[in-house]
Amino acid sequence: MSPNNANPSADLAVGTKNSGPLDEQQLQLIERARMEQRGFRRATGLAQFNVWMLVVGAFLILISSLNLSGAVAAFAVAGAAWNEERGRLALARLEVRGARILCQNQLIVLGAVVLYCLVSLVSLATGPDPYQELMAKAPALAFELEQSPGATAMASPIGELARTLGIVMYGSVLVVSVLVQGLSARYYRDTARRVKRFHETTPVWVVEVLLRGA
Repeated sequence: MSPNNANPSADLAVGTKNSGPLDEQQLQLIERARMEQRGFRRATGLAQFNVWMLVVGAFLILISSLNLSGAVAAFAVAGAAWNEERGRLALARLEVRGARILCQNQLIVLGAVVLYCLVSLVSLATGPDPYQELMAKAPALAFELEQSPGATAMASPIGELARTLGIVMYGSVLVVSVLVQGLSARYYRDTARRVKRFHETTPVWVVEVLLRGA
């Protein structure tokens, strides 16, 4: 018999006490482990989604930031995306540390977003009028607007509107981040416990079978 036609059950039995085909009990162990693995794959799928969201978020923060704190937050979020991917790959290998990395990473992301939003909110609340600040950075635009009738009268309402919209935006991001990152961290923490229990109750040879994709 050629190697390609060899009995796959004999290959699965590598690492067990038996050298022959797997018995019914061993097959049930593998099937039960596969069912648990599907739950872990949902966690890695969520992590993959988070990686892309973090990359997009870092890019948006970077291009929209007008100060140093925004740039720092963007690089922090980009670093969190790399760490999220590192945790995802470890969890895909059924390593407990993978879920722990993902849990810790969500808390890091939460801290970065909270810091960025708080700094931005304080800046909006206590800083100069956003309209006047924009005009100071774009003197050519300011000159053109000064030539327009009624531009001076509109300056104050525009500035207040920009300030209000900024506060609403950063406040909303803050609330959403606390909910999303907080719940995600809890989910990964629970996943770490399940992976640990999985290794405690699953024979090593079964784990090896799953990792080989059998």
